[in-house]
Amino acid sequence: MEGFASVPGVRSLDSLPERDVRVLLEGARALFFPSLYEGWGLPPIEAAACGVPVAVSRIPAHLEALSDLAPGEVLFIDPSDYHGWIQAFHQAAKGEIAHASTKTRATLLERFSALKLGQAMDQLYETTLNDLIKS
Repeated sequence: MEGFASVPGVRSLDSLPERDVRVLLEGARALFFPSLYEGWGLPPIEAAACGVPVAVSRIPAHLEALSDLAPGEVLFIDPSDYHGWIQAFHQAAKGEIAHASTKTRATLLERFSALKLGQAMDQLYETTLNDLIKS
């Protein structure tokens, strides 16, 4: 982000306490997540669920994590396309990057809820324990 350090309103942040994330997201014009490699990419999901427009690298992790978003609800950019990222910043400044619809936001909140996570972890542990007992 060093090339954007002097642009008014642009901030590059490292890890934040959870309580600060939602406050920042709710006030953001857009979330940019340029990445060459990502294990998952939770910040774009959180931003989309909050109704913040999202621009992310077109990499497998982002394509999978944001698969619930309809075309146009997320802006995918080649991670090495410097000019594409600059254009996306200009689009965000003009309000030209769409945000996730209310329906998509509800889908994200349901899919990534703590209840769903707990159920998935319960199933994983049960399967693992059953496999250990059988062997």
